[in-house]
Amino acid sequence: MLLPLISEPLLLSFVIVVSINLLITKLLKFRYREAIITVIIGSSSHFEIAIASAITLYGVGSIAALGTTMGLFWEVPVMLALVYIGKWLGKKGFWPPSPPTEQPDLKCTATAREVVTCEEKKENMEGSKD
Repeated sequence: MLLPLISEPLLLSFVIVVSINLLITKLLKFRYREAIITVIIGSSSHFEIAIASAITLYGVGSIAALGTTMGLFWEVPVMLALVYIGKWLGKKGFWPPSPPTEQPDLKCTATAREVVTCEEKKENMEGSKD
């Protein structure tokens, strides 16, 4: 009987916070990469701090400690669901797509002993082909 009394408000608060974060990122016209990071971080509830505070203030056997512990148990599946929802919304075009990122040129990595710029390495490689 106590479990639904604690879980229902927690789940409702997650739905409200995630919805607000989704709407704000949409209204501010964030691109997908920035939007999804903002939604996930903004929807986190920092239950670890809440658990420590509840146990310190009310004791280990209190309902407040139980409530914050239940919040932590609900946060993990909600955040995992949020990742899948975010990927789905990104594919459906909820946010504008992020520009493609440049891939690093793996041929231009220098070791600790070798301090050579990418241009010099490319010139050396092109010169050795001739």
